[in-house]
Amino acid sequence: MSNTKIFGANHGIATSNAIPDNNSTALDIESTDGRDFITVDTTDGSEKVEIGKIAGNLVSLGVSTITGIPDVSSDVNIKPSGGDLKISEGSGRDVYIYNGGSTVIAKVDASELGVTIGANAVPVHTLHLQDGDIGLVTNSADAVAKSLVFTKSRNATDGSHTVVQDNDVLGEINFQGSDGNSFETAGSIKCRVDGTPADGKIPSELVLSNSPNTTTGGHTLGDVVDRLIIDDLGQSGFITDTAELQNFKRYLSATPTSYGALRTDTNGITMNITKNGNFSNFSFQMNFVQRYNFTSDKGFEIYNGHSVPSASVTDGVILYAEDVSSSSELKVRDEAGNITTLSPHNFSVTERSDPMAWSHYGKNPFIGKEINVDMMAVVKAVEQLSGQSFIQERDLDPSECRDWDTEEQARVARSQAAIDEWENETPEERGEKPRPELYVAQPKPDWMS
Repeated sequence: MSNTKIFGANHGIATSNAIPDNNSTALDIESTDGRDFITVDTTDGSEKVEIGKIAGNLVSLGVSTITGIPDVSSDVNIKPSGGDLKISEGSGRDVYIYNGGSTVIAKVDASELGVTIGANAVPVHTLHLQDGDIGLVTNSADAVAKSLVFTKSRNATDGSHTVVQDNDVLGEINFQGSDGNSFETAGSIKCRVDGTPADGKIPSELVLSNSPNTTTGGHTLGDVVDRLIIDDLGQSGFITDTAELQNFKRYLSATPTSYGALRTDTNGITMNITKNGNFSNFSFQMNFVQRYNFTSDKGFEIYNGHSVPSASVTDGVILYAEDVSSSSELKVRDEAGNITTLSPHNFSVTERSDPMAWSHYGKNPFIGKEINVDMMAVVKAVEQLSGQSFIQERDLDPSECRDWDTEEQARVARSQAAIDEWENETPEERGEKPRPELYVAQPKPDWMS
């Protein structure tokens, strides 16, 4: 360097010497006040770096355009003196940020119009995070956290508003995996407009979708199919390709045990239930109801209701249980209001002719009458008149016989076990299930003696 001038000790260096390089630029270093300001520019003034206020470890740069900055051992604070700070504007060049070594931690790709964070990789998305996590971290002494927000307007101008429409997707999270040569969507969670928006409200539904491994249901392999939809009323709908509609599982041991399932078919819906090793199902079919027991000796159980049905139903009958003298009886009420006791055989109006006698009993509150017929007595009368035998009796094998008092005590024990199970359950397990009542053993009816 020649023609160098020093303005006082420790006040800086000034030169008007032109230093040639490949770009034929010149370097002017001038000290305006000896310490506080230095201007570095080209001879034609097209590029300039102004360095001001050198104090301690802080160097403030007032920038017009920077084509290169040498290594600086102190902190660098870039402050535009006027206008905006622009990096590589119009140059078509990428911008890299390093971690202090040779590793790129961020790349602005000029050709792809995207940013990659975490690697020197071409961004596939506008913001591409490579091999890292996204964390929204909030430190605040309140109940509020930060949000991940998706917004949607039908106006193509940034920042402008046009109301969205029914079925518009407002935001979506996609899950993708590589099939060997490309990333394919395997599932998604999205929020979709469900209804007609208005000022101050956007009715919506949440949709959970996945990609099936079958063409059942008319899908093409690779399709993403809506599976669970929660609509604007909070109603959830499951859409499946098989009869299995929903599984309810509960940990009864170290592994989840199927507790129940809902299945659909062309005729109706079936509830499959598994508990304590017993499996059964209950089906509502198109024209009938059925129940199967596969591993249990229990049958279809109807318990006493809150009250006896007081009215008939149109085009149907009501089957119900009623407590009569501390014993439940099975009854049916038809559309005309006739109430018939199906079991046990009712002898409330007539005398029982035999311990094994059966009867017909019915009443109609609209007519104001009830009827009772000892059918066994009727058949025996026919036998006497005709000389024929219609009633056949035999003694049971002792192994088939049961003792009334023993059975009653067993019912008491079962009811106590049900109470103990209820008391050992957590409030979550109980739900709305009421506490079972202790059964009171009943004396043997006189007619059985």
